[in-house]
Amino acid sequence: MNLKQLLKTFCFHYVLIYGLTMMASFFWCLASGDTYVELEYFWKIMIFSLVADLPVLVFWSKNELTSRQTLLRIIIHGILLEILLPTAGWFIGMWRGIGGFFLFFATVLIVDASIFGITYLKTSVEAGNINTALRRRKRENEKKEEESDGFGKDNRNSQSEQDV
Repeated sequence: MNLKQLLKTFCFHYVLIYGLTMMASFFWCLASGDTYVELEYFWKIMIFSLVADLPVLVFWSKNELTSRQTLLRIIIHGILLEILLPTAGWFIGMWRGIGGFFLFFATVLIVDASIFGITYLKTSVEAGNINTALRRRKRENEKKEEESDGFGKDNRNSQSEQDV
């Protein structure tokens, strides 16, 4: 992934992470009943989302990654998330106790899988659009070759004029 793609992915993931975290916080508050959110919580979630997005940097590469390299980086990304996020979550008060840790750990896995799923669908649509355009261009080129003699531009008239 080149730098431009990395920045685009970073921004896309940041918005997803922030939105999903706020949605999870909303439902957590509904389930808890007496819980309320203070204004500073929004700033904490912005920083938390930034920390959650930092592991995407493992995908940066000047060259195209092979399938094996991509799989390895996905695993490293997941491990980094499971180290960074529970730590950051504990510091901002998202969980306490061993039960809270396991619940938070499972939530990180679910959210990470959701974000990769959304990103996969998004890139699949882009790849489909590119493939459709390439197929159309190939058909147009084949049609042009059928109309000509196979050697490029039809120069028969200009050659016969030169022979006279």
